[in-house]
Amino acid sequence: MTRLYVAGPMSGLPEFNYPAFHAAAARLRAAGYEVENPAENTKPLDTPWAEFLTDALTQVLKSDGIALLPGSHLSRGARLEVHVALEPRQAHRHRRAVGGRAMTPYYEDDLVTLYHGDCLDVLREMPDASVDSVVTDPPYALEFMGRSWDGWSSPAAFQEWCTAWATECLRVLKPGGHMLAFGGSRTWHRLAGGIEDAGFEIRDSIAWLYGSGFPKSMDVAKAIDARASVNGETQRRVALVAEVIRSHREAKGMTPTEVSEAVVGTRSGACWNWEHQQLPSVEMWPEIKRVLNIADVYDGLIEGDRAKQWEGWGTALKPAFEPIVVARKPLAGTVAANVLAHGTGALNIDGCRVGDEVRHAAFTSLAPASGNRLGAAGTQEARRGTQGDPKEYVGRWPTNVVLDESQAAELDEQSGVTVSRTGKPRGAAAGEGWGMTATGAEYDDQGGASRFFPVFRYEAKAPREERPRVDGVAHPTVKPLDLMRWLVRLVTPRGGRRA
Repeated sequence: MTRLYVAGPMSGLPEFNYPAFHAAAARLRAAGYEVENPAENTKPLDTPWAEFLTDALTQVLKSDGIALLPGSHLSRGARLEVHVALEPRQAHRHRRAVGGRAMTPYYEDDLVTLYHGDCLDVLREMPDASVDSVVTDPPYALEFMGRSWDGWSSPAAFQEWCTAWATECLRVLKPGGHMLAFGGSRTWHRLAGGIEDAGFEIRDSIAWLYGSGFPKSMDVAKAIDARASVNGETQRRVALVAEVIRSHREAKGMTPTEVSEAVVGTRSGACWNWEHQQLPSVEMWPEIKRVLNIADVYDGLIEGDRAKQWEGWGTALKPAFEPIVVARKPLAGTVAANVLAHGTGALNIDGCRVGDEVRHAAFTSLAPASGNRLGAAGTQEARRGTQGDPKEYVGRWPTNVVLDESQAAELDEQSGVTVSRTGKPRGAAAGEGWGMTATGAEYDDQGGASRFFPVFRYEAKAPREERPRVDGVAHPTVKPLDLMRWLVRLVTPRGGRRA
């Protein structure tokens, strides 16, 4: 069983924040973890900080991972505990059993190793700091199609589950390793909170926009009418309207047939129906009122005003985007040091650029606004040979918005054709602002605004060959392969291992 140490702020907080430690420990134990909780230590509360921390670090070294409470990044002790927890403590981890048997791959080839099982069980088998990136599409807690695998007892329970698997992801990732996690538009705040609670740094989010979603909305007017039918309200309205029409008809000395002819133009049984079993239509009611001199006070009975005033109202918007949480395991030092030591911590910008336009750009000066003459000694312009040489770029910088083809077409229709500026320097004079004479964004191209964004074909249902089947049932929520390839390429170093 995986053993987790609970870390978080204590000093200066009421009751040394022990209630939060105890609550977190209880949740983790309920999720199947063994827990090292420093708040359960028996030392007096006035024990010197260094002595207390020594015992806590001993608990950290006995643990397989660390669970962080909110505010841990502000705690000197918690930061030290995280540093110790991230240090490799053993070269190899012994393989444990899953459900009493050794974990074996469900499928394996030169590129892929696939395990079939609960993600927590499988992740617990993976060595510390052995993975370069994690790209995942977990359940959204939306009770998709009534499936039990997408339902939780409460939003808090869903967030706790996210913290549980994200904690394991944090352990298996190398320092600086990125996680990309798809979420639902209604529940991704819980997903992001769970990932952050596990110890990740939330770096960004990517919005995947598409145009093929289907609104799962209730027609409020129809729901009111249905409720009226169930509780007998409609029958009461029919009876009341029948009595109003009958009494006014008799007061006018008209027969039902005469009323029908006066209202609908034929000697039909329309009026008999109104007096026995059917409400007149909203369109016909004004003519009935005119013929029989019925007052406006009865309009509500015909129009069913409680339902009519809600016509056109629903309960949900059409889904058109899915958020992707971009998170990173804390770095071991600076970005440069982390990249050199572990090969992780950065995004593959050039490998994920948008489009195929070629440009050559050089930043000719980054001189600060100190009054220096552009190109004067000590300025960036004077070192142009090392930093200002032109470089070829293919495509634009990747964005945190990703489109499908329908959204791209809609955007282009609204934007029309635009021409990118090329060879036009900024207007700042020497010594003003940063003295930059090139924008760094010159592209010699034109077109719709969608050229600024990655565009992937959206499929409400992925092709059969892209949808895995288990026990004869095809996976219902597969993402497009091209989108997944782009995301994996964004956060995974060449030759890296991804989970």
